[in-house]
Amino acid sequence: MVDKVGFKQSGNIKTETSDSQRMLRFDICGTEQRQILAADERMREFNEEKRTRHENFAEEEDDEQNERSRESTEQWREFHYDGMHPPQEYNRQSI
Repeated sequence: MVDKVGFKQSGNIKTETSDSQRMLRFDICGTEQRQILAADERMREFNEEKRTRHENFAEEEDDEQNERSRESTEQWREFHYDGMHPPQEYNRQSI
């Protein structure tokens, strides 16, 4: 007689024992696979968080550098302004 899965059913204890051992090995492999997948997911989340922190840091550094450059440019313009022409901001030619 064949059951739904395709294995022969028998009253043999040895066959039942090997089937249960096979199922136990299958369960252990499944558990190990789930643990590996969970570890991979944690690693992905960690790397994504690390990348996000780095991107935020780089963006803040870039913003600070732009601010320092703008302040430096403004100071240079104020120092070199001769009073004869309007400031640079108002002296732009329209295109």
